[in-house]
Amino acid sequence: GTSENRQTSSDPFFADILRFFKLTVEPTASVYAKAEALAEHLRKERVLLLLDGCEPLQDAAGDMKDSALKALLQELATQNKGLVVCTTRVRINDVPDDPPRAQSIDLDNLDPEHGAEYLRHLGVEGTEEELRQASVAYGNHALALTLLGTYLVDFCDKDVRRRTEIPKLMVDELKAGVHARHVMEGYARKFAGKPELKILRALSFFDRPAELVALKLVLPPMSDLKYKAALKRLRTARLVLTTDPAAPLDCHPLIREYFAAVMRKKAPDAVHGGHSRLYEYYCKQAPEQPDTLKEMEPLFYAVYHGCQAERYQEVVERVYRDRIQRGREGYLIHILGAFGTNLSLLANFFQSPWTAPTPSLSPGAQSWVISCSTYTLRALGRLADAVDPLRVGAKDEVNREDWANAAVSHGNLSELLVALGNVNEAIAAARRVVDLADRSGDWRERMFSGTVLAHALHQAGSLADSSRLFEEAERLQAERHPENPTLYSLQGYQYCDLLLSQGRAAEVLRRASAALVIAERNHWLLAVGLDRISLGRAYPPGSAESTTHLNQAVDYLRRSGYTDNLPLALLARGTEYDLDEVFRIATRGGMRLHLTDYHLAMASRHKSREHFLKAEALIAATGYHRRDAELESLRHLLES
Repeated sequence: GTSENRQTSSDPFFADILRFFKLTVEPTASVYAKAEALAEHLRKERVLLLLDGCEPLQDAAGDMKDSALKALLQELATQNKGLVVCTTRVRINDVPDDPPRAQSIDLDNLDPEHGAEYLRHLGVEGTEEELRQASVAYGNHALALTLLGTYLVDFCDKDVRRRTEIPKLMVDELKAGVHARHVMEGYARKFAGKPELKILRALSFFDRPAELVALKLVLPPMSDLKYKAALKRLRTARLVLTTDPAAPLDCHPLIREYFAAVMRKKAPDAVHGGHSRLYEYYCKQAPEQPDTLKEMEPLFYAVYHGCQAERYQEVVERVYRDRIQRGREGYLIHILGAFGTNLSLLANFFQSPWTAPTPSLSPGAQSWVISCSTYTLRALGRLADAVDPLRVGAKDEVNREDWANAAVSHGNLSELLVALGNVNEAIAAARRVVDLADRSGDWRERMFSGTVLAHALHQAGSLADSSRLFEEAERLQAERHPENPTLYSLQGYQYCDLLLSQGRAAEVLRRASAALVIAERNHWLLAVGLDRISLGRAYPPGSAESTTHLNQAVDYLRRSGYTDNLPLALLARGTEYDLDEVFRIATRGGMRLHLTDYHLAMASRHKSREHFLKAEALIAATGYHRRDAELESLRHLLES
């Protein structure tokens, strides 16, 4: 989407571009399968793909909220015969710089010569030197020059010398956009008491384009004629992006931010009241428990406005927990796989991400949003960012003697440490989980704690102890739920992983097939993907059954949003593109066990001593001794 026609989802983009290239994809195929098909096509042709104005699809940190578009960019970052150019105000984090395959370019401001040329293009009159001086005075900043030029044309007879009539704000001169804000203050003075200023102030309530019905909730009453005339003048001044009174109204983010800051300072009660009205409005615009991301959008807006109105506790309980996540179901992440969206929502509840929630939340709610954020950060592959908040949340739960949740948090910490390659530390944390679970007296936490320790011990190469703990966990599962006597979901996959390392493929086929039925019945994207990996690995390599299951595993794990688990499917499928993607994900996320598996795969594929030595060093550093036998086999192969 362009800056004047912004998309909030990549679905229309994929539909249009697949049609453009005349690519045939099954109508029922997921958007991730479409992304793979498109990437495969773009690798064969020299295509210039321009994605202009990506920031609506990013969160505040720069990660792509739209996981399908992220998948496409990451696919093309591994290999692309053409070129993809993305423009955005926020650096895209999902494709790290890896020249020449991927490179971020920070665009500087214009130089004085081109700044002067642009002012003249806007209709400003003056000598070449005067225009250059004006460009320099406004930092050669493109938006500032746009606003300056239209201001001079509208109010100062096009005379560049009259730019001194525009007052300057008393702000830190190093802040981005300061020159644009100087001009905006001038517009605010010119529009004082007029409909134009009222519209700009109303836009400051939004962090996105404002639809007319919502805008009117914070816009003082005015006739349609006055509104349309004011809109036209604002568009002429380049302060808004459209003159269509029926279309959502948008402006440059710096303009919204400026007027929002002014409103917070001059009229805080009006700000709270306006956000409260918008919060209540959006709460009514969605079903009680929406099924799709599109249906949920009003609730996402409600979270933002409710938190801006400082109704944090109400928002986190009634909207985020009950309606978006559906309580323990975790609908937004487990069913829809929208981890990027989830992190953006959670940011509203923090003073300082991700360790300091707003004190307006109850202690239990503060601990919960920390836990949710760490789980989400990990799923997005931001493992290092998740460690500190996870430790903070786990310590708080222990202090409050909330043993069940403390067991869960320490279990998540153990699995996080496994992924980071701190196996011995992960085992110590897992033993702590067992103690906390016993204190809780909850059978579910006792079962969970056993699998956490079993998984950590498996990575260390302690297969016998790992088997014993998995068997004990499964005994608890069978006692509680005789209709589902075997482990399933993540715990079932981890047990199957152990069984495969023991050569028990037939048993894995039986177990994973049963677990897959449960996962598909409950629409658990992650569990479906993991079960497909188990089945793909259990069938003979290269067989039609194995290939089908592994292709579906990659698709489901992309759809699930669990970036930290995606390398499991990519490694199992093992194409050259897959291994490139594993390397990128593992390197960026600090996932040293996945990185070890990548080097082992590359050493085996290419008979590479360099990759062998890197794998050997990582195994020694991480304690990942389940790979010792594989390492020795490779050593003999390379020596021979």
